[in-house]
Amino acid sequence: MNDNSSIFLTGATIIDMASGEFTYRNYANEVVNSDELDSQINFSLGVGYRYNKFQAEIKYFTNRDLMRSRLSFDANYKNLSFILGYTLF
Repeated sequence: MNDNSSIFLTGATIIDMASGEFTYRNYANEVVNSDELDSQINFSLGVGYRYNKFQAEIKYFTNRDLMRSRLSFDANYKNLSFILGYTLF
C-alpha cells in the first residue's frame, strides 16, 4: 500500500506428529480400551495487515480428525487464530 503499511497473505503446511493416547471409559469410569492419536497433515491460510512495526493477522487452520482411523469415533480439532505482533529489528 505504501512504505509504512501493507496487507499480506500467509499459508503453511502443518505436519502433525501426534504423541499421546486417548482412553475409552465406561459410565463407572473403568478403562475399556486405549489407543494412540493419529498423525496427519493439514493446512493454514491467513491474511494480515502491517503498519510500521505492528501487525495483526487472522489465520484459519483446516480441520483435523484426531481419531480418523476409528470408524465409530470422531474427534475433530478446529482452530481460528487472531495474532498481534510487533517487530523488534
